[in-house]
Amino acid sequence: MKKVLVGYYSRTGNTEKMAEYIAEGIRITGSQRFNRWHENISFFS
Repeated sequence: MKKVLVGYYSRTGNTEKMAEYIAEGIRITGSQRFNRWHENISFFS
């Protein structure tokens, strides 16, 4: 079984919703998924 990490940051909930859809697709393929919400994200320009 493959393991997949779905990491995301969401302020409004839209990205969280998309991450849940992705995680569901991963679950359907039989892989184990881990959803992680990240609070401390650094943006580089």
